[in-house]
Amino acid sequence: MIDLYIPQSEPGIVWKNGVYFHEASDVAKSMFFYVFWGGEYYCRFPYKVDRDYMNSFILFSIREGSLAFNYRDQQFTASAGDIVLLDCRYRNYYYAVDDVRFHFFHFSGPQSEMMCEELYKKAGCLFSGLGHDNTAIPAIIDKIAAGNPDDFDLSVQIYQLLVSLFKTNYPAGPKQVSGKRLNPDLRPALDYIHAHYAEKLYVEQLSKLSNLSLYHFVRLFKKEMGVTPHHYVLNLRLKKTKQLLVETNLTVEEISARSGFNNVAHFIRTFSKSTGGLTPGKFRKMRF
Repeated sequence: MIDLYIPQSEPGIVWKNGVYFHEASDVAKSMFFYVFWGGEYYCRFPYKVDRDYMNSFILFSIREGSLAFNYRDQQFTASAGDIVLLDCRYRNYYYAVDDVRFHFFHFSGPQSEMMCEELYKKAGCLFSGLGHDNTAIPAIIDKIAAGNPDDFDLSVQIYQLLVSLFKTNYPAGPKQVSGKRLNPDLRPALDYIHAHYAEKLYVEQLSKLSNLSLYHFVRLFKKEMGVTPHHYVLNLRLKKTKQLLVETNLTVEEISARSGFNNVAHFIRTFSKSTGGLTPGKFRKMRF
């Protein structure tokens, strides 16, 4: 249960749309993201919220003006177009800097803590430059206000919003080599990797192909591809081994050698780690 306390009259609120409450189903609470309540506020000084603890997470979408925050030993100001994500189990204090209009909603769910904490570690709690993603929070509140929203739809919208924050702030994984945004300096190295992935590859060799220093090559590669050169090669080799396991009758030893894994034991350990414990032999027997 969440400890609910919302003052009937809060100084500094000029007008508000809501608060709208939603009672999620037991299934939603056990499996999905779900909403407690949300609304839209237009505030000015002396509006403030000083919250010691609440067992929920809160997302803000700042529409106009500025809202100042003190959270987890950080002080920052969110302005129009920004999104803020807080874990209310940590003390949080926020207040109107000037006239401010914002949407917000409190939510929870089995994956909320993990996703929100990972976002905080990687990108903090203030997100800017999100474009159309900044309309997601008002859209969720509109559904609550309309009454009897579908729990599954709400969960999908919250999940998509959190994923968009991940994608905006740091790469989630390797990007497609053929992507139009690829820095052309990496093309020679990537072409070489895909042609020679079964051979021994050295980062120094790849950096020379791109006419970059080792330091700048590794930094650019990780920025563009989302992983280091080592992990990119490893992921490519693992993809090739899976194709060979499914499409050929080659032995595990032969596949290991053809994919750049000269040590079969190392190949089996690496493969099992990437598949959640499936050995190459078990993987081959699966029905796809």
